[in-house]
Amino acid sequence: MNNFLNKPLHPERDTPILQYYSACFYTVFIGFSPFFKLKETPFSNKGYKNAEQISFEEFRKKDPLFEKIPQSNAEIFSFDNEDYPSDDEIFEQGESISWQEIKKACNFGQVGDINKALKTSIGAYRPVFNRMDLAHKLSDYALSNQFYFPVSGAFNVLSKKQIYRSFKFLGIHQLTIEQEFSQGHKTIHLEHFTEKEFCNTIAYNDYYIYDTNQKLLFAVDWDNFFFLICADSKTIEMLVESMEFEGFYCDEHTRGNWELSSEEIKAGQHHEQFDAPDSSRQIKNNGKDFLEAESYFNLNLLRYEQVDAQTASYYFAEMSTLQASLLFPEELELLGLKIAGFDEQENFFDEKELPRFHSISDFNHFFLQNPNYRLQDCELEMEQGIKLESHDDGEVALSFPLDSGLKEPLILSIFEKYKLNPSIKKFIEENAGFYVRIDSDGNIESYSRDFDKYL
Repeated sequence: MNNFLNKPLHPERDTPILQYYSACFYTVFIGFSPFFKLKETPFSNKGYKNAEQISFEEFRKKDPLFEKIPQSNAEIFSFDNEDYPSDDEIFEQGESISWQEIKKACNFGQVGDINKALKTSIGAYRPVFNRMDLAHKLSDYALSNQFYFPVSGAFNVLSKKQIYRSFKFLGIHQLTIEQEFSQGHKTIHLEHFTEKEFCNTIAYNDYYIYDTNQKLLFAVDWDNFFFLICADSKTIEMLVESMEFEGFYCDEHTRGNWELSSEEIKAGQHHEQFDAPDSSRQIKNNGKDFLEAESYFNLNLLRYEQVDAQTASYYFAEMSTLQASLLFPEELELLGLKIAGFDEQENFFDEKELPRFHSISDFNHFFLQNPNYRLQDCELEMEQGIKLESHDDGEVALSFPLDSGLKEPLILSIFEKYKLNPSIKKFIEENAGFYVRIDSDGNIESYSRDFDKYL
């Protein structure tokens, strides 16, 4: 991490937001991405939302590469609907529509129902949390009143306008724009940008915008239809009033999945647990038992990348930190460590509060014996130039020197444990940079270069 928090600038969804930012910001406002109408361009029934569910045949037609993918019954969503308005059209003609107006018109019980409807409409929820009733009601209202949904997992054009005006209003000119996981960032001077140029320079995968003094942060996360505004209370109060941001202030209980009550989450998890086959249930025992073969879920996303001339990186989604770290030889020396996480009382901890780990064995032993520690983000630097990075304790990236003797046997052992066809390893290495989605049978379902738009 090279950002000012030394951890991702957006918390995971079940983490208390204020607690996550407490070292830097005392106030966080959740800003809703606005719905909108266009003044002149005729409304398109096919383009009222950016994400659309498509058939497998339509999916195969989108790119010759997809023709190799075997038939699947999976629900497939495309995030490049050609009928959705362009950024230029939205910038020039867009008129925002408030969530409160839609809540009232749709007779939703609370504004969170809109977020449930939006997330259901793009397949962002696990099935137990889907609310098709809300999604259909919202879609029907959008079509009959000819307005458009905001895009997910990005700063929308109308929100970018508000952000530009916010920094100008505060007299802040030097900004940093950063991608997710700090994969890349750029610094701009706002006086050199018109409002439209600013909107155009914020790309789809630019998740964080903040000033060089780190007093004001705008942060968005994938699949979300809202963004976070982090600053002191006086600054946010001025911006909410002057720039007309719509949303609400976080309290000590507000989390990223704020639209779901704790009762809804518990009920969904209970339903999911007892409806799932025994082999797919997570084993909860302490110690190494909970990491035995039957607890290895299906990987759902893979990626291979040659980082530079000497280094290769493999990315795995639905893999925990310990499921990866336990694969390494116990005697492997640990050279560097960065950790962010929470205990069962939701108290934050980092590497400074942990014992000194000399080897990967020390690291594994500690967290196996202390299952109440929940890892959120982790970076392990090991001897031989090997690195393990994890996010949300469910996304793991393993980096090796190309000539590492550990690379091949360790990656092959992952494919074996997760029951993946070994030919997929060759496929991702031949298609470096692609995110490859895996179905429940361990076969390739789809692939895309864009993480935020993968199908």
